[in-house]
Amino acid sequence: MLHDATLLGIHYAWEARSLTINVRTSDGERELRFGEVVRVEIPQLQPWGPSVSVNTVRVTPGESASSRIEVRMQSGDVIVIECNVDRDRLSLE
Repeated sequence: MLHDATLLGIHYAWEARSLTINVRTSDGERELRFGEVVRVEIPQLQPWGPSVSVNTVRVTPGESASSRIEVRMQSGDVIVIECNVDRDRLSLE
């Protein structure tokens, strides 16, 4: 479960089109990897105030790719990743 996980960092490898999100959960540090990435949005406007904690994660069909992952932070910002990976192959729990 990623609710209340602490976002440690995000790394995007341009040529490889891969994105890695590092988080800390109650079970320890985890690395979430996404391949075949076609879109990334990382706003940090903090409409609900500053926070480094994850609120929710949602996976839906993408506009530009097969999957769209939305990581809503407790700051109110939504990190968006679109990648050509089947939703059934994504493991975000």
